[in-house]
Amino acid sequence: MAADTHTDTSQSYTVVLRGEAFQLSHSQIYFDSPNYLTTCFSSGFAESRNRTLRLDRSPALFAIIVDYLSGYTVLPISPRAIPPTMTEATALDNLLADARFYDLQGLQDLIFSTKRCVGDLTWMGLANETVSLRDVLAHELPHGVVERDDGSVVSTDGLPVLVSARDMLATFTYSIPIELTSEDAISDRQTSLTVEFSWAGSTSSDRGQGPVLNIVGCHKDGQLSINNWKTYPILQLDSALTHRKVNRNIDLMKNLEFGFNYKPIYTSHDGYRIRSESFTFWVDEMLCCLGKRSSEGAPPSDAPGRPTQLVRATLRSPYLILGGINAL
Repeated sequence: MAADTHTDTSQSYTVVLRGEAFQLSHSQIYFDSPNYLTTCFSSGFAESRNRTLRLDRSPALFAIIVDYLSGYTVLPISPRAIPPTMTEATALDNLLADARFYDLQGLQDLIFSTKRCVGDLTWMGLANETVSLRDVLAHELPHGVVERDDGSVVSTDGLPVLVSARDMLATFTYSIPIELTSEDAISDRQTSLTVEFSWAGSTSSDRGQGPVLNIVGCHKDGQLSINNWKTYPILQLDSALTHRKVNRNIDLMKNLEFGFNYKPIYTSHDGYRIRSESFTFWVDEMLCCLGKRSSEGAPPSDAPGRPTQLVRATLRSPYLILGGINAL
């Protein structure tokens, strides 16, 4: 949790939801900060002066959030706490929606971890534990998960741990060797795919500029969900490179409406021209397994053993995001 820099801890705050009032202490609103509540109550606007906030959100779900802000265990949701108009599944989905609304990052991570509990994964060669990328970068791993000296994240029995992140930017880059004598002729040298993840612009202290993770491998059973309606096996993008079906692969990316950030760049290396073509998009959620990597997040070129692999990603292109913006 973020450190509280405010010194007046005696204040209390009122949040009114559909006519039902909740009294929160200073320590509660700063439990998972910065968040929507701390922003409202420190903004200098009427909510800050009156220490009262009125919202049209579910009071039943907020009661669960108040328990969370008190440091209590709230998941799995007690059947008695589920609103009468919701099932257990919809209550968890709606609690996630409210966690996003109130910008409670810790609660979001907790809910995502719960939603990912699908039983035993060891038969797939994966650990049953999951962690957030934020916790990995902060070196704050839960019991049963370790980060090795080489940067890989595994369970105590050595199995790869699924690492999750969301609300990021990802750039797919294809590097394609081209003969100098023929600009359109693909050389026999291996083409490559790199996925670079970086945080979107944010005032949060844990989100700096630049990439935080580079991935060069794809899990054999991994999936990409694109623009909320297309799902592709990741290897459909990656294996085409192995067989040098580059033009088909690039066309696939273009057809997935990534053309808004299409950036061909040419460089030279060992007598070859290298054409790099990049496609940047928003990541709603992603899962990966972290293998051996450097302090900058990139895999060392001589790294033996299990590589960092992209397992799943839910993506939205700039085309879709811009299309969903309502004009004022």
